[in-house]
Amino acid sequence: MTERTHAVKFASDAASFLENSLGSYIEHGHEAPVLNTYEEPSEMTWYRIPLEEGLCGDGSPYHMYLKKGTCDDLCIFLSAGGVVWNAFTAARPTTWSSTAAREPNCYWNNLRPITQMMNINTGITSNEERNPFRTWNFIVIPYATGDFHVGNGTLAYKDKEGENQILHFHGHANVMAAMEQGKKHFPSASRILLAGDSAGAFGVPALADEILAQYPDCNDITLLSDSGQLPNEDWKGIARDVWHADEKYWNCLSTRNITLDWYENLLQHTGRHMRLLYASSTHDYLLSTFFNDMTNEVFATDADVRNAYFEEMKHMVRQLNDLGFAFFCNAWENPLFTKAQHGTIHTAVRTPYFFTINNAPPGTMENHVCLSGVSMAEWLMDQVNDVRYDVGTGLLEE
Repeated sequence: MTERTHAVKFASDAASFLENSLGSYIEHGHEAPVLNTYEEPSEMTWYRIPLEEGLCGDGSPYHMYLKKGTCDDLCIFLSAGGVVWNAFTAARPTTWSSTAAREPNCYWNNLRPITQMMNINTGITSNEERNPFRTWNFIVIPYATGDFHVGNGTLAYKDKEGENQILHFHGHANVMAAMEQGKKHFPSASRILLAGDSAGAFGVPALADEILAQYPDCNDITLLSDSGQLPNEDWKGIARDVWHADEKYWNCLSTRNITLDWYENLLQHTGRHMRLLYASSTHDYLLSTFFNDMTNEVFATDADVRNAYFEEMKHMVRQLNDLGFAFFCNAWENPLFTKAQHGTIHTAVRTPYFFTINNAPPGTMENHVCLSGVSMAEWLMDQVNDVRYDVGTGLLEE
């Protein structure tokens, strides 16, 4: 073995050991308790609710998370977890070992205990005193299907060992089953924040009408997509032929920007007033990696790729601005990688960065107020309270 091969194997083995250890720790006493159908949730406690109708990508059982707050406000959160666009990517689910080895790792295909860390108890889902959303009711919809929460079919593929496998694109059914259970515990809401990060950020505009139909009497609605940019020339084909999504999810796709297409379609067909919010870092290390993989079949990022991603982001913000969005932009450097893979962070809303002060320069976007020295937590609560301003759009002028 070369020195590099030894280093990669060591990193992979160490990451696998850490994932298994943390998973075991969570599973034995630190995993959210199961809420049975006959139980009432205690306030300020996270629960798991197994869903018989739910299914993970690898065919394993599926569950949602729920927390009862102390007010009548409700946050519905669509979780992150990668994307599948062909059989090759289906064969490369995410594990900590593949991530450490910098091998392609495209999506979470199950809800093993370690994925709890991705879903609850951090950022907007934490019970910390500094979290302005801590007293809200929460429905968290995990993601382990690689289909932006809209899939409805299966994909046959061969795994890396050459064995035949089936990937279950069950995202849409998972969302609706989670909402059915969530509605039982939260039959009404004074205010609704429908939010998502990464894969969930794409799913927010796609599923907003169906999700919000559960609450026809709520007229105070805010939508947030955190990091939902991934240009591709054939989103329609992926949604139709790979994910087998319902026609309403792919028929409206006409550009390389699936998020923009879904938001434009939502605004054309909804009769409800919604505050629209978008958050992103400027040179997202992870989304730029997926961008490079989709475009050039290289699962890696570099300065040129990240700069191309940044140009796409500036164009996207201008288009979203025309739809009436407010923005939270940051340039926080990703701390997890070496100098060979520098970039900015991927998502903030459900990480400790949610509370980090953003001192990015104010922007000069026409008809927008832009502030500096504001955290995402403060910005998001202000938006929900209809205090409209941007943070960090000056970064787009550099």
